Amino acid sequence: MKGSGRSQAEWVPVNDVCNLGCAFCGIARRGPAPRDGIDRAIEAAGAREVGRVSFSGGEPTIDDRLPELLQAAVKAGIGERQIETNAMRAADP
Repeated sequence: MKGSGRSQAEWVPVNDVCNLGCAFCGIARRGPAPRDGIDRAIEAAGAREVGRVSFSGGEPTIDDRLPELLQAAVKAGIGERQIETNAMRAADP
């Protein structure tokens, strides 16, 4: 698997929205990042044999495209996929 054992990581923001309204946060709440830009970032990370991609936002778990983005990272040969989340959706029944 490409990127195995490497500490190099790529940060990929998927949106600029959140399910919280923290006063201290700088999220502008503009909406989702363009899919073509995300795809290019994932493909470039795979080509550079980056070991880990970290999907962030805003809040990436409220973006319906997240499962597809994770699959794209797998297809690109990226060994580790990480989601930076506030985990609020995990608390929903």
